[in-house]
Amino acid sequence: MNKYRFTLAYSAVITILTVIVFLLSCTSAAIPAPPSPPITPPAVIVVEPPAQQAAFTIVALPDTQKYSKSYPATFMAQTRWIKDNTAAKNIVFTVLLGDITDSQHKKTEPVKQEWANAKNAMNLLEGLRYAALPGNHDNLIGGRIDNTFFNAAFPYTDFENYSWYGGHYPQNGNQNSYSLVDVSGQNLLIMSIGYFGNTTEPMDEMMQLFNWANAVIAKYPDRNVIVATHSVLNSKGGFTNGGQMLWDYVIKRHANIFLVLAGHDCPESTVTKAGEAGNIVNILMCDYQCDEKGGNGYLRLMEFIPSQEIIHVETFSPLTGKLRAGSPRFNIPYSFK
Repeated sequence: MNKYRFTLAYSAVITILTVIVFLLSCTSAAIPAPPSPPITPPAVIVVEPPAQQAAFTIVALPDTQKYSKSYPATFMAQTRWIKDNTAAKNIVFTVLLGDITDSQHKKTEPVKQEWANAKNAMNLLEGLRYAALPGNHDNLIGGRIDNTFFNAAFPYTDFENYSWYGGHYPQNGNQNSYSLVDVSGQNLLIMSIGYFGNTTEPMDEMMQLFNWANAVIAKYPDRNVIVATHSVLNSKGGFTNGGQMLWDYVIKRHANIFLVLAGHDCPESTVTKAGEAGNIVNILMCDYQCDEKGGNGYLRLMEFIPSQEIIHVETFSPLTGKLRAGSPRFNIPYSFK
């Protein structure tokens, strides 16, 4: 092969190789590279804040006796206010603290008008949760306990179809009862114990009542218990005879009792004591019948406020629309579950 032909062959090979490289580069450029896998962000765990527990109110109606006798419109104003404010104030329970009537203890026949006035007022709360219990003006008749007239006005049959009504004692009477209230995560038992006399009454009858109360409270160890009764403290903060017995035989024995409500003596006392388990028991007595017009319509409001871990207590009159000037407003610590 002469030099000229070699040069031509070499140039042809170079040209062919250049074309092949070009074609290969075009082919590789036309095929897209596989996509990179997407980057998955780390999972974000959303923790919902716990639902805020709503505040709620329990109302105590102390010693309405003068209203039933002489000022029925005041009694009606009290219960009408409770009904009208049930939603706004989240009123979950109302308890009468006894001495519903004034004159029954002096009569061996029913004082019909006084019982009728009381019944008419309480009928405004029909369908709402409430409990009634007798005081000594209602059932200490002829020196002996007789709940005949109380049970005619507030029989257990008026309550037994409500799911919150737990039961009563004795079998044929409503003078002692208990209610189960579940609200804002709180499971409450409200024990209502009517006036049962003092050490002059047959002790075995009182012990049967105490045994019933103890058995009911022991049945619900996970419920916080409020005991409502008529007579526990006097105006100086000391126990009455019946109050001392109720403390010794029932209240101090249960770790889940935290509040006791009572009336009977004017105007107010508040005592804090420790039960046998070290639990703090707040005993609140109020009775405004010694005020103008048999009490001026004053009632006790106890607002349970979860956000502050307190029970706020104040005395208010639907009749005047004002707080009672001589009554303190105070807070009781309460541990919400």
